[in-house]
Amino acid sequence: MAWCPKCKSEYVEGIKTCADCKCDLVDSLEETKKMTAWEEEIALRALKLQQEELQKEQNQLDIEFPDEMKIDLPESVDEEIIGDALEQMMDSEEFAFDEEEERPKHVMPYINNEEKALEHKASAHSLTVIGFIGLVAIILLFFDVLPIHLPTMNKILICGVMGALFGLFFVMGLVSARKYKILAKKAKKENNLTKEIKNWCMASFSPERIDAGADLENEPDELKYFRRFDKMKELIQNQFMYLDEGYLDRLIDEIYPDIFGEE
Repeated sequence: MAWCPKCKSEYVEGIKTCADCKCDLVDSLEETKKMTAWEEEIALRALKLQQEELQKEQNQLDIEFPDEMKIDLPESVDEEIIGDALEQMMDSEEFAFDEEEERPKHVMPYINNEEKALEHKASAHSLTVIGFIGLVAIILLFFDVLPIHLPTMNKILICGVMGALFGLFFVMGLVSARKYKILAKKAKKENNLTKEIKNWCMASFSPERIDAGADLENEPDELKYFRRFDKMKELIQNQFMYLDEGYLDRLIDEIYPDIFGEE
């Protein structure tokens, strides 16, 4: 008798191909259960990795898995052969991937301390003015100075809720004013550092020095920019250490046109 390895249909002797699946018949279904050496090694490797993951979870959670979830592997498994098989599998076209498709890192634009200080200054001014005017209006309403007549309970409820809200605005304004003073001091130091770095760059950098050793004559403008950017970044980091990455990127963007005469 002959059997189809896919649909498991039984055929009489003399028939070589399954009428439904169009595949070659085998003498016994036991043959379909056999794996190639490569497939067997991959399967064993996958089972071992699964066992390691289960063991990690057991150690972390301090729990014991049922016996049916535990996997015992043959002691004769050759780790080197498994590693080679996995490398062959990952090198195949099925698992190939392009490094350029890697998701780019999202870099937030750098906001210097001077800009942060100005934002807090504007917030402090707005919140304190709104909070102060609101509190004055609530006091006038509570003492019936304003020509708005409300039942006593409604007036107390409105004055309490709105008073708390405007009081919160006023407090937030004071907090923003305090942050503004702190950031203003930091901004002064940062501006001095920026001025020092820019002066050093303008005295040390030249188009010839930045492009030295790099054949950029036939390269597109975009590629020229990135290569010059990386070179300038390296030189500045060698001279001024421990600079913030975002701060340095913004600084180079500002001085690049001054050196190369282009945007």
